[in-house]
Amino acid sequence: SPGATLAAGIGFPIACVIVVAARFLTRRFLRSEILIDDWLTIPALAFTTGMGICLIIGVTRKGLGYPTPQPLDPKDTLTFVAPETVITRKVEYSIELLQFPALTCTKLSLLLFYRRIFCTPWRRTLNAIFSIMIVICILWGFGFFFSTTFICGAHFSAFWTTVRDLRTHCPNLLTEQAWLACSDFVIDAIIFLIPIPLILRLQMSFGRKVAVLVIFLFAVFTVAASITRMVIFLRAIQNLKKKYASTGYDNLIITAGLYFTNIETSLSLIVVCLPSL
Repeated sequence: SPGATLAAGIGFPIACVIVVAARFLTRRFLRSEILIDDWLTIPALAFTTGMGICLIIGVTRKGLGYPTPQPLDPKDTLTFVAPETVITRKVEYSIELLQFPALTCTKLSLLLFYRRIFCTPWRRTLNAIFSIMIVICILWGFGFFFSTTFICGAHFSAFWTTVRDLRTHCPNLLTEQAWLACSDFVIDAIIFLIPIPLILRLQMSFGRKVAVLVIFLFAVFTVAASITRMVIFLRAIQNLKKKYASTGYDNLIITAGLYFTNIETSLSLIVVCLPSL
C-alpha cells in the first residue's frame, strides 16, 4: 500500500542513521580505532537513504503503491505510456542501481568485521575463505551495477517508456533480474551462516555464546527479506514471460519488489552494526 511503502521509505533510513551513529559513538566511547569495516557503513548509509528517498518520490507521485494506469483501448497496451508508469520505472531503475553499492559495502563491512575478530595469522584457511568471499562480493557488486546500468544498451529511456521499447531494447532484463535475486540470496545466506560455527568454538560461557549468537541471528530477518524479494521477482518474471496482458497489477508488483529491496538493504546495514554496539 502507499502508506506502508512511504513508512518504509522514511522509517528504515532513520533507523539506519541511528544505528550507524551509535556504532561510531560506541567506538569513540571505547577509544577504539575506527577501521575500514566501520567506514564502509557510511557509503552504505548514503545509498540506503537514497533508496528511501526514491520510495518517497514514487509514492508521492503515485508511481508506487497504486494500480497501473490503463489505456482507453486495450490494444494500445504495448505503446501506452502514463506519467505514473514513467515514475514507477524511473524509481525502479534508480533503486536497482543504488542497491548494489549499498549491499556491497554492507557485505564487505561484515566480512571485514568477521576477519578482524575471528582470524589470526595461523588460521590460513579461514583467512582464505574470507578473502574469497570479499572478492566475490566486489565482483558481484560491480558486475550487476554495470549490467543493470546498460541493461537496455545505450537506450536508457527504453526502461521507462513503452512496453514495446522495453521488450525491444532490454531483452535480457528478466534473466538478469532472476540471477540478481538468486545470487543475492545465496551470498547473504553464506555470509550470515559463516560466524555460527566460529562463535560456538569461542572460549566463553554458554550464556555469552547464546547472547552473541542472538545478535548475529538478527540476520535471519535480512535473509528472509532477501528470500521474499527473490520469490516476488521470480513470480513476476514468470508472469512477464507469458503473453503480456496488462492487468493493472504491474506497478503493485514492482512496488512490492522495491519495498522488500529497501527492507533487505536497511536490515543488512542494521545487522552489520549490531555486533559493534
